[in-house]
Amino acid sequence: MPILYISFLISSLTFSKSIFFETISEGSSEEVSAMVTTLENTAKSNERDAYLGAIKMKRAGQLKSLTEKSKMFKAGKELLETAISLDHTNVEFRFLRLIIQENAPAILGYSDCIAADAKKVKAGYKLLSDSVKNAVIAYAKTSDNLDL
Repeated sequence: MPILYISFLISSLTFSKSIFFETISEGSSEEVSAMVTTLENTAKSNERDAYLGAIKMKRAGQLKSLTEKSKMFKAGKELLETAISLDHTNVEFRFLRLIIQENAPAILGYSDCIAADAKKVKAGYKLLSDSVKNAVIAYAKTSDNLDL
């Protein structure tokens, strides 16, 4: 059993941003699915919806059926975009959208905020929690648009 999955199971009673970012970047289908379930069972909040939206969009890419992929992606997009519209200055939410938009297939047409989000993340980086800062640093190493 992979170490990431074991640590996820141990901490599945509470949401961990560190584990979330590990899961969204390198999680297996089972780990991503488990993260969706964990977030769905977390108390509803704007932050929960942003993270749930991002992980649902990641999960969509792992599904087999085109119909299932589309449905899951749209549901995730709606959650994340609503969270951002309710708190448009939230740097974490912008980082989540940046991750998804940079990695979404071009056919989805979900890439219109990459430059603005990268700029927002770079400007607000110092205000982020340590776990999110670590995720930003790791992501920036492979991102075409985010440089720190």
